Amino acid sequence: MKSVNLPTPKGNSKGGFLDNLSFSDALKVITASKDLISTAINAQKEISKEQENTKQVETQANQEMIASANRLVEKLAEYERDMIAFNNTHEQEMLRLSNEHEKDMKLLEMV
Repeated sequence: MKSVNLPTPKGNSKGGFLDNLSFSDALKVITASKDLISTAINAQKEISKEQENTKQVETQANQEMIASANRLVEKLAEYERDMIAFNNTHEQEMLRLSNEHEKDMKLLEMV
């Protein structure tokens, strides 16, 4: 924004501020006001742009967290399947050993 030397009101007039200004000075005030409004609008546009960028980053971060959580859930489900399979294998092996032991004990009783 450019710096403008704005005029000050003259005298002790009862009229409005702009009534005491020359056309040139009034034009300076209007131009400065226009520049100020333009700067405010541009600043608001920049703020909106930054807010949109922030929103996009937050959305992406949330999507990545959800994807990570989903991968973790899948890994836990895989671990659970592996543990169930291991447990079933262990139970079958224990049953086999128990049956072998029973057979061995019966053979020992026969002897």
